[in-house]
Amino acid sequence: MKKSLSFLSAVLLSAAVIYGCGLLNITGSHEPPVFMTWDTEGNIGSNKSDKEIAAYLAEMKEHNISGIFLVGSNEFYKRITPLANKTGIQIHAWRWTMNQPKQELMENHPDWYAVSKNNKSCVDKPPYVGYYRWLCPNNPEAIHYLIEMYKELAQIEGIAGIHFDYIRYCDIFLPVGLQPKYNLVQDHEMPEYDFCYCSRCRTGFAKEYGEDPMFITDSVMLEKWKKWRLNSIVNVANTITAEIKKVKDIHVTAAVFPTPQMAARMVRQDWGRFEMDAVCPMLYNQFYNEDINWIGECVRDGIETMEYKKDLYAGIMVNHVSEPDQFKAAIEIALDSGAKGIVFFNAVNMTAEQFEILKDFKN
Repeated sequence: MKKSLSFLSAVLLSAAVIYGCGLLNITGSHEPPVFMTWDTEGNIGSNKSDKEIAAYLAEMKEHNISGIFLVGSNEFYKRITPLANKTGIQIHAWRWTMNQPKQELMENHPDWYAVSKNNKSCVDKPPYVGYYRWLCPNNPEAIHYLIEMYKELAQIEGIAGIHFDYIRYCDIFLPVGLQPKYNLVQDHEMPEYDFCYCSRCRTGFAKEYGEDPMFITDSVMLEKWKKWRLNSIVNVANTITAEIKKVKDIHVTAAVFPTPQMAARMVRQDWGRFEMDAVCPMLYNQFYNEDINWIGECVRDGIETMEYKKDLYAGIMVNHVSEPDQFKAAIEIALDSGAKGIVFFNAVNMTAEQFEILKDFKN
């Protein structure tokens, strides 16, 4: 995600795992802990020379950052991957999944996009912010497009993994700490943020359960409709993962909301059933009006309740734990709670004191 995106985009990012020198096994134990960061082509600087980029990567490695989830063009991946591998840093291609604010797609395939309960397409009325343009997870042409996009990334030589973001529905509930910034009190499901009610989804659910979800009032049937949509995203995640693995057996990871239960309620995302190598719950505590102990609670909850067992890497917002003692404590709490490592949002915003603390974990 680019730094120029709005404050909302930082929390709505949906992160994973990167490894150190020598291709660490994502499912194995490793000492010292693995530290990663999300980053962008814009932050690193595609206009910089290879020498300058290599120096940046070397600085990351010196401070115990062993990998990068990177948003960038395919061309930049091809350029930076050999530089990173020489430095001992792995590059994972980080791309948005269901949120696709691409003008070409919206113009040529408006039917691919999700429709709110207010019967408004994301093409015509994006929820919350202008770049929120969500695909329908039950449109086979849209999912085929995503599969081909990720398969192309997997074929890039030297790429260590694929990282999903926004692999979910639009937020039916924002984190409680963010709602005032949008003049919202979301104590119930609001129709303008409730997706997807396109004709394909309505027909598909009605064929299975005999009711049009647009007009459901019965609580039991409403739960079935929620479950139906959870299953839709799980199917997308597992289908794309399987197709990537056919191309190359590389690591597949995803940025997800704090716990399976919170994710299911807030964004229709049941990541406990994602059949991939690891997940990175975004434990941005200030957005939830929580202290750092909450980070450990979420890690434990995720590990204990996920149905498909996989590694969990705790996503920490560096600006939310800016004091050195607080920063170190947040890391220790996450690791002591069972996290395999930490992924930071993001290293470009880390202070010198925070970087020095990371170096201490080498020993």
